[in-house]
Amino acid sequence: MPIGRAAVHAILRLPEDQRLLYSLLIEQALSEAARKALEMEPQIEKFFSEAHRRSYDQGKAKGEAEGEAKGKAEGEAKGKAEALMMFLKRRGLAMTDDQQRLIVTCTELATVDRWLDRAFTVASVDDLLA
Repeated sequence: MPIGRAAVHAILRLPEDQRLLYSLLIEQALSEAARKALEMEPQIEKFFSEAHRRSYDQGKAKGEAEGEAKGKAEGEAKGKAEALMMFLKRRGLAMTDDQQRLIVTCTELATVDRWLDRAFTVASVDDLLA
């Protein structure tokens, strides 16, 4: 937990788009218990960008009608997909419109998590999505 807290404090000074990307990567790396403990921290509101919170809230609202767990996963997937797009662009990887649409419309958390894990090492977006 101290490592997660230190990571959060380290990214607070970054611009919002970078804070979003790194917050999602930090969240991805934490265990479930560490994520829950971090959510109880008073500064957690600063940890997540407005866009990430909005995506999560929209997913959660939708999930209440369809089941809260599914909505949470969809909201997380949407926020992570946005961060993935930003990361791929910063790496300079060219994307077709179809590839962009596939990434931003993906609501399957496991798929987006797999893409995020691979995003550091792939040579192209084709490789990422294969």
